[in-house]
Amino acid sequence: ADIHESWDPIRDWARLGMPGDKKGKGAKYSQAKTLEDLQSHFEKLDADNSGQLSLEEIEAQLRGHGQNALAWHDEDVDGVVSLDEFQEGFAFWAAVTHQVVQSTPEEWRKYQLFGTIENLEDLPPKLAKKMLKASLEKEATSSSKSHSEL
Repeated sequence: ADIHESWDPIRDWARLGMPGDKKGKGAKYSQAKTLEDLQSHFEKLDADNSGQLSLEEIEAQLRGHGQNALAWHDEDVDGVVSLDEFQEGFAFWAAVTHQVVQSTPEEWRKYQLFGTIENLEDLPPKLAKKMLKASLEKEATSSSKSHSEL
């Protein structure tokens, strides 16, 4: 599935404004979940020192995307985000990013995740056609594998 237009907002929700990963390479799940910076960033956002992030605290960081970020992280649907939920949501997105980058052919990685090319239509036509063909073939192969496993 193509989520290119959603990539940046989802990244922002997962990171809750935490700086870093400027090249968009992500990290393995186990590495991302235990980053020391996560706790300090969480504590910085936790203005009332409650140990949980409220919608208002998230909104102060993301201005206009707080509800979506809350939904991304709030696993138990209690209306707040715990440190564990933040770590989980962050690590999940970092792992997805890492997997996407690693599964992208080396020659195409320079076009990925950096905000310079947002749509397939923005690529040189010959390259876009080649990428689209390869993506559709990979998707068809993945789809037939998953259906055969049913």
